[in-house]
Order: sequence, then C-alpha cells, then structure tokens
Amino acid sequence: PRIYVPALYEKTAVREIREFEQERHIPVFVPPVRKSMGGVFVFLFLLFVWHGFRFGWFAPLLPSSPFPAEPGAWSRAFGLDMYRTRELHEWWRTVTALSLHADDSHLFSNLGFRLLFLFALCRRAGLGLGLALTVCAGIAGNACNTLFKNPGVVSIGFSTALFGAVGSLCALAAADIVRHQNRFSHWDNSGRGLGFQIVKGLGMPLAAGLALLGILGGGGEVRTDYSAHILGFCCGIVLTSVVLPLEKRLFSLSEQKQKRTQSVLFLLTLTGICLAWAYALITIS
Repeated sequence: PRIYVPALYEKTAVREIREFEQERHIPVFVPPVRKSMGGVFVFLFLLFVWHGFRFGWFAPLLPSSPFPAEPGAWSRAFGLDMYRTRELHEWWRTVTALSLHADDSHLFSNLGFRLLFLFALCRRAGLGLGLALTVCAGIAGNACNTLFKNPGVVSIGFSTALFGAVGSLCALAAADIVRHQNRFSHWDNSGRGLGFQIVKGLGMPLAAGLALLGILGGGGEVRTDYSAHILGFCCGIVLTSVVLPLEKRLFSLSEQKQKRTQSVLFLLTLTGICLAWAYALITIS
C-alpha cells in the first residue's frame, strides 16, 4: 500500500505511523480477577449469625447466655464509646464496634449495595488481603473518630470498614494507572505531558471515590456517623498506599503460594476479631 501526503508533512506522517506501530505491540493492563466470592460469603454469614445471636434469633436453640439480653446493652458495653476508648484506653472497642449493628435494617443496609465494594476489592486484591485492608481501615477509622467526637457519643456498625474498602479500591485503581502509564505516549492530543496523565490517573479514582462517599455515606438517617465514613475512606487510601509494595511482591509469587498467603491473611483477620471480642468479654465480665 501507498500513502500520499504533501511533502511538507512527510516527516510528521512517518513519525505518527511509527508511534502507532509501537503502541500496537504494548499490551493493555487488565488487573487480574481473583476468586474470592466463597470466602466473602463465609465472612458475611459469620457477621449475620453474630447479629442474630445478639438479637435472640436463636434463643430457643441455645442455653441461657451470661451476656446482655438487650441488644442496646451490647452497644453500650462493646460499642465505640468515645470517652472510654480515648480516656480509659479501651482500644478493643475499635474492633468490636465493627461487628455490632443497631437493628436489622442497619445490618441489611450494610449487607446491601455497599457490600458490592467489598466483593470488588477482594476480586482485585484477593480474599485475605482485601478483607484485611477492609477491617484494618475500619479499625483505623474508628480510632481516628475518637479524636473528633464528643465523649458521650457511641458509634457502631461495619460501614466504616466498607468505606475503607471504597478507599482501598480508589488507591489500587490509581496505582494501576500510574504503574502502567508507560503504555501511553508521552504527549496526548492536547500537548500535555506524562505528568498530566499521572495526575489524571490519581485524580479520577479519587474523584469517583469521593462521589461514592457523598452518595452512600451521607444518607438521610439521623444516626449516620458521617465522620466515621470519611475517616474510614481516608484510612483505606492510606493503608493501601502503604502496602502497595507488598501487594506487588505477593502477586509475583506462584499461584499456590498466593492462595496460601491469602488464606493465612483471611484467617489472621478473623482471628484478630475473635481475640478482640474474647478480651472485651473478659474485661467487661
């Protein structure tokens, strides 16, 4: 084939054809999809059963319990009491508060649309790493929340952790864009350089995350803890940014070692929650 161009545009045409040929051979990065649905459902089932135990769903099947009979008493005893956490150093409350919900509607609202982000994070980062980031972001968000709330406030719910998952997804999306930015030309059509592309790569996921935070985290409920949602989101971004080098090293392992590591992280996360509850029950009793 022949392409005829005016003589003045010959060098420009050759350069554009060469750039096109180079771009054709650079593979487009697609983040790997990791199987994690079963493990996420196991975690949600445990959260659901724990909520049912607190609200007496299984009372006819169980012997009399030494724990509080009223769900509200559980919230006062094990929720994120700002004064007791900050002044009496009962930091285990940052963990126990995540698995407490005020009522059935509170639980199912967290198990509804917001939970899609936990599935998305675990499919991107793996079951163990995704769940660990989510729970750790929730714990860190609760800990930071104690610094801003009045002493008489008590906060509960898993939504802080779920917004941490949203923040983790934003950080991972930005990292994927920046890591594989070299597949783009150094100059886009408007003449702006690679620096602009990187800024855009960081800015777009963050803007999307903030939009989701405004839509899902604002809500219209009187009891919504806005600061917990915001802090959980920010902690998710920070924690994920810190572990990005470890994530890169983890995914360079063989598939078998990856599965083993993800399983260990999953079990460690569940064990940490159980140990916090065991310590809390011993302390309160």
